[in-house]
Amino acid sequence: MSATATHDELRFESKSLDEAATVLGETYARTRISDRRQPCGTVMRIHQRTLTPDVRLDALEFGLGFSAAVDPLETLVFTELNTGRTRFDSQGQSRTYQAGESYLVAQPDQAYIGTVEDVTMSMVIMRPSLLDKVAATAGPAGVPIRFLGHEPTSPQAALRWRGACAYVRSSVVTLPGSEHNLFRSNAASLLASVALDCFANTASSEPTAQDGHDAHPLTLRRAVSFIEDNADRDIAASDIAAAASVSVRALQLAFRRHLDTTPMAYLRRVRLAHAHSELEAACGDELTVMSAAARWGFGNPGRFAKLFRDEYGRAPSEVLRSS
Repeated sequence: MSATATHDELRFESKSLDEAATVLGETYARTRISDRRQPCGTVMRIHQRTLTPDVRLDALEFGLGFSAAVDPLETLVFTELNTGRTRFDSQGQSRTYQAGESYLVAQPDQAYIGTVEDVTMSMVIMRPSLLDKVAATAGPAGVPIRFLGHEPTSPQAALRWRGACAYVRSSVVTLPGSEHNLFRSNAASLLASVALDCFANTASSEPTAQDGHDAHPLTLRRAVSFIEDNADRDIAASDIAAAASVSVRALQLAFRRHLDTTPMAYLRRVRLAHAHSELEAACGDELTVMSAAARWGFGNPGRFAKLFRDEYGRAPSEVLRSS
């Protein structure tokens, strides 16, 4: 066995299936392997990167075939199968996948039997509570959001999901400023948002009559004050709504009614203003455009530059050079 670890990254490799089962149990859920095929080389490789406490990015490779009974994961494991084949049996249903397909392994509270055949896969491991925070609803009577299927709702949705995953994986490693907490939390929220968009789920978005009554100017003032005081924190619409003492739907309706925007778009504009101020006040220090952008949660350089130019009429690099 070989293993290396840093504060947010782990690599593991083993030629022992029993050893691999132990690591799988410690990493995901208790795993009992059966119907194994005798390995002739490396059995398993894992590369884990922690994005935030709510999201981890895993790459997993099995160099053999086997079946395993797995206890409930208690997390959401979204998988992109790159090579090989997998099958999942749970609650009397069987699902099979091949290279190029994306899927949710199982509901967090469901045990399953998984079968793999010489696979490599990329996974997003997500705490279910992040979905409630990002979707800004816990459903009727506080019931957490639940996915209604295991595959994206269409081929286009599958492409959007894979594209978002590819962007986050590359940006976590390669983009300057990716160590900033706000950058990482925004990337995690992006994955949760795209998952909710691409996989059928129980999230509701219809405002009630009470929401309409609460969407008054005082709600807006409270929300704006909270956003401006907390733009440097990892906040979601649910946090803003709590500060304004209304539901998230009422909050969204207030912003739409009085400012013709959304709470998160307003937050993005406030963060953009902070990035602009930092670039304007750089005074020859070592600040770069991307470090300022990342500090305020903007991970896509092209998107940041466009938003900046649309708002201020100048490129961020121009503002930095003139400081």
